[in-house]
Amino acid sequence: MPLSVTASTIEATFEAGEPAILGGNAASRSVWFSWTAPFSRHVQLEGCPFETQPGSAANDAIGVYTGTSLATLTKVVETENCTVEFDALAGVEYKIAYSGNFAGEGIFTLALHEAPPPANDAFAAATTIGPKVPLAVDGDNSFATIEAGESALVVGGLTGPTHSVWYRWTPDRA
Repeated sequence: MPLSVTASTIEATFEAGEPAILGGNAASRSVWFSWTAPFSRHVQLEGCPFETQPGSAANDAIGVYTGTSLATLTKVVETENCTVEFDALAGVEYKIAYSGNFAGEGIFTLALHEAPPPANDAFAAATTIGPKVPLAVDGDNSFATIEAGESALVVGGLTGPTHSVWYRWTPDRA
């Protein structure tokens, strides 16, 4: 690991029964891949850039599913963004779809790599900071996950968290 494949949606089609995020009309273009996880880990799948053909209107989509047919697909994760993350389970075969939906045709690269969460991803592993103030801490929530029981935050109309890290601070005086 990591894995990378360059492919194309040029002359690809949309098959009846494919997930709606892939376009859902006769002009949509999708291609499919299979990947069996060799381990249980958090992974990131990137599907950009999408190089469109002249006159096409690209709208990339990535979907990751389990199942043996279109009728039995179970969604793991979908996005109309270029990047998704998910927890891969060892031995599970994942069906990965890439679409330049809504008539987008072009060449793209799918890249799959491990995405280990930061050390302070879990509440129980909060990083101790301080106690002096003022205090500034550099942090990174890349590949962070959500723990069961985390309360949802609403920021700018969006509900989260989606990638949380934890810190522990005890003031040096009362």
